[in-house]
Amino acid sequence: VPNPNPDGNHDDFFGVTTATSGSTLAVYGTGSAGDTVDVYHVANGTAQLEQTLTAPDGGIAFGASIAISGTTMVIGDPVHGGGSTPFPVGPGAAYIFTGTRDVFTGVVSNWRFTTELMSPEPDSVSRFGSSVATDGSNVVVGAPLYDGLTGAVFRFTRTHSGWSTTPSQTLLPPTPQASLTGAFGQSLSLSPSLLAVGDPALGGLSGGAVVYNYGFGSFTSPHNLPAPSGSNSAGGA
Repeated sequence: VPNPNPDGNHDDFFGVTTATSGSTLAVYGTGSAGDTVDVYHVANGTAQLEQTLTAPDGGIAFGASIAISGTTMVIGDPVHGGGSTPFPVGPGAAYIFTGTRDVFTGVVSNWRFTTELMSPEPDSVSRFGSSVATDGSNVVVGAPLYDGLTGAVFRFTRTHSGWSTTPSQTLLPPTPQASLTGAFGQSLSLSPSLLAVGDPALGGLSGGAVVYNYGFGSFTSPHNLPAPSGSNSAGGA
């Protein structure tokens, strides 16, 4: 899939983050068109560009993280609110887009912005949106610098009236020693029954993941999954 908006320089970073669900492919890139997420329909080995998404409020790193599940897409911007300086630093945000599924083909298209999720620490540099994941009913957002260098993951739920903008659950490192350098929540992976939270500082600096069970509407029973012996900085992605 080539960059649809090359500017002739080497700073487009097209493809730095990607996500897929069914026949939907989303790819982040920056350049002459600004920070965007390009959405493709993939069929028979061909990717057709269908839509280009942008932050509704001019996000600076819109697309730094992406997750898709069915008709739900989440896009993170971990420096949202940091201004337009060359090296912006802000609390972060995440954006939820909803697509429309064709009842005959099952293809999801016509993605539209529905909800903006803001960092629970609006006056800090929590990097909320560094990682995102969704199963269609839940959205989880990582903030590896939340509460100083503790790190956290926030769960948001969809109700009959739409997505809640208030976290329904906040996950912190299970023990004070679990994260030493603000890495808990650096990466996320969500399935119907499990949530894995990457923490490159778990166990000192060897890294690993914290795995939660999902059931009865919450994430419970965390257990550490350390890096194999001899590994360094696992849990980053």
